[in-house]
Amino acid sequence: MPYASQDDLLRRYGDAFIQRADRDRDGVADAAVVDLALADADAEIDGWLARRYPVPVSPVPERLRGLAADIAWYRLHGGEVDDKSPARVAYLDAVSYLRRVAEGSADLPGTASPAPAALSGGRVCGGGRRTFSRSSLRGL
Repeated sequence: MPYASQDDLLRRYGDAFIQRADRDRDGVADAAVVDLALADADAEIDGWLARRYPVPVSPVPERLRGLAADIAWYRLHGGEVDDKSPARVAYLDAVSYLRRVAEGSADLPGTASPAPAALSGGRVCGGGRRTFSRSSLRGL
């Protein structure tokens, strides 16, 4: 289940969303275009969150729904944004927050705190006496 939906995008961005997602100019957002933007947003979010949380996150917290909508909205612009565009600013804010969550300096509200990673037993390798040493190789 995607983190955000077409309805979420419509509520957030209104007619601007329909215009941006209507590639065939029939006055209706194209489902395939919207689905691709939402899937890209989900993949980007999961890439960040997988460092600390099991993904996909379920149930979807509201904060995550908003992040997914902002990322999908940016994706719908297809690179047609300047540095000060509200879509780009929202996208960069979302990525910044996700980076902090991945690094552990922020948490995702509405989800259980991730358990600390268990330390693995690992392998300890030992060996016999050294075959070669400075003294055994002296004079060679």
